[in-house]
Amino acid sequence: MERAGVAYQSDKSASPASQSISDLFADICTGMDVECEFEYPPSPPTWLDEDLYDRGIKFYEANFVGIAMSNGEALVSGLCIPSFYKALTFSGETSSSKREALVRYRDTALHIFYNWYRSKPWKEKTPASGSFTVVNKMHGHVANKIREAGETFEQAVKEKSVDSIHDPQAGSNTLQ
Repeated sequence: MERAGVAYQSDKSASPASQSISDLFADICTGMDVECEFEYPPSPPTWLDEDLYDRGIKFYEANFVGIAMSNGEALVSGLCIPSFYKALTFSGETSSSKREALVRYRDTALHIFYNWYRSKPWKEKTPASGSFTVVNKMHGHVANKIREAGETFEQAVKEKSVDSIHDPQAGSNTLQ
């Protein structure tokens, strides 16, 4: 596969532990242009170490504040990536006001922190498995809407952007 003039190849027969970072990155890059199917896997990956996963849950519980802060930073950083912020804007879920966007991100963070990091998504009827199913459906719905919009996507994003919506707080530094 070639992207931006760089050819990506990897030794698929090598185990992840013996592959270099560039080989692992090349594996990820091979799927960049493949549309996501938004299907929830019916079983955990064969490489999953459940004891290590349990240790990860304990680590999360012991380091919640740092993880929450880094996730918040990742979200803010993501808002600088066009494919990320344009999908959010296009969905219309966070573009009617600054306060609505803040509340939406807070609610999403609480949902993820409670459901994803504290249970096992491969086990049926756990908070994580239910949440992953719902989130996959929501992301699939938005992805289909973006695909349907086709060439009108960019114009729709522009129309739904905060700059195009009256902000009653203009000139104020407070969120109400």
